[in-house]
Amino acid sequence: MISPNIITNYATRGLKILLRLNQTVNLSSYNYVNTYFSYRSTYTDTLFLGISSSSSISDYKTLTCIIETLSAGLLKLNVNSLIGEYYVYIGAVGSMLGTEKKEFEISSIYLSIN
Repeated sequence: MISPNIITNYATRGLKILLRLNQTVNLSSYNYVNTYFSYRSTYTDTLFLGISSSSSISDYKTLTCIIETLSAGLLKLNVNSLIGEYYVYIGAVGSMLGTEKKEFEISSIYLSIN
């Protein structure tokens, strides 16, 4: 079962949703971190999957390895050059106008070799 920490930050440049798995994952034997998620918003937002050795980041652009998209679905992050323990981060960055509602649902996170 996934138990992410959820941090929501309302900044002047828009809404930032940042989720982190509570435990590190050993990536040494894997090539990919995969996640499948759905996301609903009135506006176009940047969705991302990334990893970091840090348990506390404030900007998703500082992640060690990152993949970005503008649509929900499967994200497959290549981590074959990394060895050791890392935190997995998932999130969205975009605009927040008025009382816009955003829905973010993660259905799976898994490691694979292909």
